[in-house]
Amino acid sequence: MSEKTVLITKPSQCTSRPFAGKKNLGAPDIHLWPLTFMCLGICLASFWTTAASAQSFTVQNAKIELVDKVYRLDASLKYRFPPKALAALENGVTLILVLDIEVVKPRRYMWNEEIASLEQRYEIKYLALTDQYLLHNKNSGSQFVYSTLDEALATLEKIDNLPIIDAHLLNENEHYMVQVRSRLDFDSLPAPLRLKAYFSSDWWLTSGWYSWDLTSPKE
Repeated sequence: MSEKTVLITKPSQCTSRPFAGKKNLGAPDIHLWPLTFMCLGICLASFWTTAASAQSFTVQNAKIELVDKVYRLDASLKYRFPPKALAALENGVTLILVLDIEVVKPRRYMWNEEIASLEQRYEIKYLALTDQYLLHNKNSGSQFVYSTLDEALATLEKIDNLPIIDAHLLNENEHYMVQVRSRLDFDSLPAPLRLKAYFSSDWWLTSGWYSWDLTSPKE
């Protein structure tokens, strides 16, 4: 009867080899984590902005007219706050609304050239002692008090005769575009609330850009 030899290998002596053609990636590089989180944040912001724009703020129509060599804006907007934003306002959080206005020159193969930009900022605050709402125009410094939030927002929803750019800054017969957008200033929220709001579509409130063509006439 022939003898059989049995080879016993201890676990500590075993070595593993990657399959041919595959690279052993090892542990993730922790130096890439900040970049990963930044990309994730950009994607979330883009998603929430798209989701919120359909139901929050709206630029219903807008136009500009040349009056005394100055282009002036007329616009109709609509503001609608979700319940979380309303609750924060009633609990003492000041909300800042921004109206962005831009005049740009379109370029085919490059970013549009910015000719002029204007940022109108409005602060809304709930006054608990009097059960009223304070509307503060941060640009002009004017302040008004309203009995209801709807009354305060109705003032913001109507833009009349707002000067945006002098005619001499535009070349004759050149093609330009005007862009208008309303939004909540997310960065102005208190830090603890901002951290929570960052991942909620209830706080990414924007109308998106409303744009139209402008051709500067001859003088």
